[in-house]
Amino acid sequence: MKLSINIPKEELEKAEEIFKQLGTTTDSAVEWFIKTTIQEQRLTAIPKKIKRNTKPIKLTIDRDGMLRLPEDAPKEAKDWVERG
Repeated sequence: MKLSINIPKEELEKAEEIFKQLGTTTDSAVEWFIKTTIQEQRLTAIPKKIKRNTKPIKLTIDRDGMLRLPEDAPKEAKDWVERG
């Protein structure tokens, strides 16, 4: 299914740059937000980037459609996933 939203061009460009710095895309970030909201049945906080020079975390999607962290993900990321 395709999703369309109206957002000012400047805001979209700023968001795309932030997502790029975080090692993801706008599409992936929106998909993550929707899936997490469904799973948690509430709006969840989006994690802040802790260090500017950290390695991006490559999430995977399992057979059930859940996002998964790689085994080598930083402890802070794992803690955030566990606590929400």
